[in-house]
Amino acid sequence: MIVIIRHGQADSPAYSDRNRRLTEKGRADAAARGRQLASSGRGHFDIAMVSPYIRALETLDELKGSLEIGHVQITDELVPNASSEVSDFLRYLDESGKHVLAVTHMPLAGLLVNDLCGPAAMGTFDPGDYYVLEKKPGSELYSVTCTTNSFSLM
Repeated sequence: MIVIIRHGQADSPAYSDRNRRLTEKGRADAAARGRQLASSGRGHFDIAMVSPYIRALETLDELKGSLEIGHVQITDELVPNASSEVSDFLRYLDESGKHVLAVTHMPLAGLLVNDLCGPAAMGTFDPGDYYVLEKKPGSELYSVTCTTNSFSLM
């Protein structure tokens, strides 16, 4: 299982995009998303990969209130305009039996859903939205088994 989540609502642009912090609403929404995942039986992750941007790290901190997370890997591979090739590593971790949480940004979050689910997938993320992806039996592609985004076309 792979869960891709976009950071919660962030403050207006700061001196540096990397330093934008979550708003109070962003913190509350991230905590609520953690509770949703946990109550749906998806509350354990072997690894959480997270962007080093402050708002992503704060989102992970809020999620940790409800989720069991083993190893945390902070990586530039999940910054907003990183290459979606990181999807290959997410796939590798999942195929190794790991439950993976990726805390990232747009546009990368949408590209990851597209890479993992196929060209017909359209991952749109509002702040704090997540997609739960599970491998389709007999396929290299994933299916969206749960999402918080009501506008998804999957």
